[in-house]
Amino acid sequence: MAINPVSLGLLQEGLCQFCQSHESNLIHHYLQLGGRTGFYSCQSCISNGKRAVEVFMKEKAYGDAKHLRGRFIRIQRSNGDIEDDWTLDDMIPEVISLLGENDEPIGDGVYCLKFHPKKQIYLSKCCLISEILSLNPV
Repeated sequence: MAINPVSLGLLQEGLCQFCQSHESNLIHHYLQLGGRTGFYSCQSCISNGKRAVEVFMKEKAYGDAKHLRGRFIRIQRSNGDIEDDWTLDDMIPEVISLLGENDEPIGDGVYCLKFHPKKQIYLSKCCLISEILSLNPV
């Protein structure tokens, strides 16, 4: 059975995701330093939690776009402009199912990030993986 990452909050008491034992002091295994998602484990399952993070980051993070991690990529902005100074967002490596109008599925997506030097802010955009791949051929 595959165990999926969850949103990690301030939860200290609950069920270990690996052995289902109830614990009063859960260990948090974050997918990325500074991120908000990962796995909960009890003290006995620490190695399972670490391994789950490794497997997720190697096999599932960013879906079919994982080969673009750490590179500048092209994305299409909402206004139609194509920009080539974006990256996959390291804080949110999960693939999410995107919905269109009337909540119909339109495909898998990932978050992309760009630093805007003039405004001194980061811009974030959820992008369809299929669109990322078409704009960034290997």
